[in-house]
Amino acid sequence: MDGENNEFRVPMQMVSNRDRVDQINVVFYGRVSTQHEQQMEAFDNQMDCYKMLLQNHPNWNLVGEYSDRGITGTDAKLRKGFQKMYHDAENSVKNGDGKPFDLIVTREVCRFSRNTVDSLLYVRKYKKQGIEISFFNDGIWSYDSDGELRLTLMSGFAQDEAIKTSERVNSGHETCYAKGVLFGNGNILGYDLVRNEDTTKNTYVQNSDADTIRCIYKWYMEGFGEKAIVTKLIEGGYTNTIGKVSWTPSYISRIISNKTYAGYKGYFKSRTTDFLEHSREKLDEDALMYIKGDWEPIISLEDWEKVQRIRMSKRREGVIGHNRGKGKKQAKDKWCRKLFCDCSIWQRRRICGYSCFRKP
Repeated sequence: MDGENNEFRVPMQMVSNRDRVDQINVVFYGRVSTQHEQQMEAFDNQMDCYKMLLQNHPNWNLVGEYSDRGITGTDAKLRKGFQKMYHDAENSVKNGDGKPFDLIVTREVCRFSRNTVDSLLYVRKYKKQGIEISFFNDGIWSYDSDGELRLTLMSGFAQDEAIKTSERVNSGHETCYAKGVLFGNGNILGYDLVRNEDTTKNTYVQNSDADTIRCIYKWYMEGFGEKAIVTKLIEGGYTNTIGKVSWTPSYISRIISNKTYAGYKGYFKSRTTDFLEHSREKLDEDALMYIKGDWEPIISLEDWEKVQRIRMSKRREGVIGHNRGKGKKQAKDKWCRKLFCDCSIWQRRRICGYSCFRKP
C-alpha cells in the first residue's frame, strides 16, 4: 500500500457541520461557464442564494467568497478562483495557522466541478484539512457517511451533461457549416468583419492591409520563402493586425495557406482529442471543408492554388513541414533508414550499394 496515491485514500469519518450551533467560518464558491448575459444573471442568483443561506444560519461567519466567471467546470486547473480557494486553505495549514475556514458552501455539484475525478479528489483533499463542503441544492454534505457516494453519482451526471453540451456545440457547428455562417472574431489581416443580426449574412470587406496580403502572395510565387518574406516585410515597415512591424515565418505560413483570401470559408480546422483536458489537434489541410463566400477575394483562386502547389513541392523536398525550423531536410534516398544490417543497424548508402554504419 506504500505506493498507493494518498490523494485518493479515504480519510476517516468526520462529524458534519450541518447541525453545529457554535460559530463556524464559511466561504462561498460560485461559478458560471460563460460570460453571456444570461449566465452572469445566473451567477448573481447564486450569490443571492448564498446571502439568504447566511441569514438562515446565524452561526455562520462569512470569511470569504471565491468565484470563476466564464470558466468551464471540467478542469479544476483552469479555474483561478477555485485554485485560490484551495491554496489559501493549504498554505494556511502548512504555515501552522490552522484551517482558514470550516465549511465551503456551493449551490450544486455542477458548480463545484463537472469532472468526477476532480470532485472526489478535492473533496478528499479538503477533508484532510478538516474542511467540509456543502452542496446545498443537492443536499450533499461531504462529511456524511454517504456523502462521497452521492457526490460521485451527481458528479457523473454533471460530467455527462458537459459532454452532451459539447456534442450539441459540435452539432451546432455542423449546422452553421450547412448554413454558411462565417466564424471568427474578424482579426484577419486584410479584412474587416461586418456583422449582421442574421449571422448567416456576416461577411468581410477589404481594408488597407489587403495590399500587404497581395505582396506576400506575390513574393512567395516569385520564389521567396517565409523567412525571406519576413525580412522584406520588416524592411518595408509593413504592420500586422495589431499595427506592429512584427512578423514570423509561421505567421506567413498561416497567411499563404488561408483560403479566406481566395473568397472561401473554411470549417473543421481542428477537433477535440480529450474533452476533460480540453486538448485539440489541428487537422490536415486536406480535411478542411470549404464553402464559397460572398466577399471580394484579395487573391484569385488560381494564385492561391498555385501557392499551395509550391508549398506542397517544398514539403516533398523537405524544405517545409514537420522539420521546418530544425535545420533538417528529408532524405532524397527512398531507402534511407529502411534497410537494416543483421546487427539491426541502419545501412548507409555508398557509391556502389549499401553497408552497415558500424563497418568502415
